[in-house]
Amino acid sequence: MKLQVNHIEEILREMFSRVSVEYDEELVQQKNWFLTHTWSKEDQNSFREWLIAYLMKKRRCTKRMAEKNSAYMLLSFGWKVNE
Repeated sequence: MKLQVNHIEEILREMFSRVSVEYDEELVQQKNWFLTHTWSKEDQNSFREWLIAYLMKKRRCTKRMAEKNSAYMLLSFGWKVNE
């Protein structure tokens, strides 16, 4: 599933807000930008649920496809999880 730039920015803005940080487009252009912050497992799960709902509504994905894409997003670009 290919996301348009405005969808990606909206998703990243939500992800940044989950760690109480303002979205920074310049930071996202840097290598390994997603290693700059951490969040709890609960915050990650909450974001995952938000992302699934977002993809189902805005991108009209099936639930299975939204779950798969949210898992890929978190694996590839999710903040580090506090242990």
